[in-house]
Amino acid sequence: MYLPGLPAVTAELGSDAALTSQTLTVFFLFMAVGTLIWGTLSDKTGRRPMLLGCSLVATLACLSCAASPTIEVLLVLRSLQGLASGGMVAGGMAIVKDCFEGDQMAKTLAFTQAVAMVAPVVAPLLGVAVLALGGWRGSFLAIAALLILCLGLVLVMKETLPAEERVTGSLVKPFLGGFALLRHGSFALPLIVGSLFNAPFMAYIGNASYIYEEHFGVSTALFGVIFAITSVSAILSPLIYMKYESVIHVPRLMTVFIAVLGILAFPLVLVGNSGPWPFMACMMVMAFLGAFVRPMTASFLLGPLTSGIGTASSLISFTAAAFGCVGMFAGSMGLGMVEGVQSVAVVSVLVMIGCWAVYLRRYHRPDKRG
Repeated sequence: MYLPGLPAVTAELGSDAALTSQTLTVFFLFMAVGTLIWGTLSDKTGRRPMLLGCSLVATLACLSCAASPTIEVLLVLRSLQGLASGGMVAGGMAIVKDCFEGDQMAKTLAFTQAVAMVAPVVAPLLGVAVLALGGWRGSFLAIAALLILCLGLVLVMKETLPAEERVTGSLVKPFLGGFALLRHGSFALPLIVGSLFNAPFMAYIGNASYIYEEHFGVSTALFGVIFAITSVSAILSPLIYMKYESVIHVPRLMTVFIAVLGILAFPLVLVGNSGPWPFMACMMVMAFLGAFVRPMTASFLLGPLTSGIGTASSLISFTAAAFGCVGMFAGSMGLGMVEGVQSVAVVSVLVMIGCWAVYLRRYHRPDKRG
């Protein structure tokens, strides 16, 4: 919803495009940190207290964003909003694991991913309308209203992690459990590969309004439509995964997706600058791959675990958000240019190939599904 208003923020606050784009980057960066802290902490405190606190802080930060007098204040408040939002992201994934197992857990993760991706479709269109009515500050008020709704839902929800299943002892213990998981290549390598699918699409999100409106010269209204069309593939993707989850061989499909993303990087380089529609077509495929891989990776990694679910969920959310931030920041180095997204896609594929080759050679057992 905030995305179409980035050029307006630049003009009103006397900023420049590169600095304004960092209001997106710092949000996702601190959201990544928040997922690591609050999701892990929820293994000790329970999910509900953490969600209550994070929802309240995120709401207050968002309301304050609407009153920001300078770009520097907006950057600080967006950081606080992101930090609190991270707990909401990690908490949601942990709750799914608390309540479901096996195929049902995988399908529920896919469904929640599909619901989450409705926002990128609806938000730019709503953002255009809100921008016309209340400016970019109005978009933060609208987001705050949605966060208040979330806060109300948390108030009536029941705790999903019983006291007897929580981590006891020092607060450091859950964090040490996360580091223990990362020492295992069978967990860390699929986590890195799955998260890297997020980098090119986040590079696109961070630069989309400038690429379409300034580089390609489309109107703000048309940008909202194009962005929504691109995001439709991200909604359909987890629904398709949910339907076929039981027959998916994760290592084999991940190999295919890495190859597809690698092949896609070439037409993005060749035709991405030729116009908004070829560029949109390439990004639709990237959006599809990223949205498919995320619940698949989460299910693949969480499935075998019987404890430390909040910690593992935090690591999964943190890594995806962290690589997304890196992609967004790297993409902004060529702000408003298609080449920024192209570069992130190419580098991501190269790292994926290396990590996935090591995983298949050292940890994958071909006779076992997923």
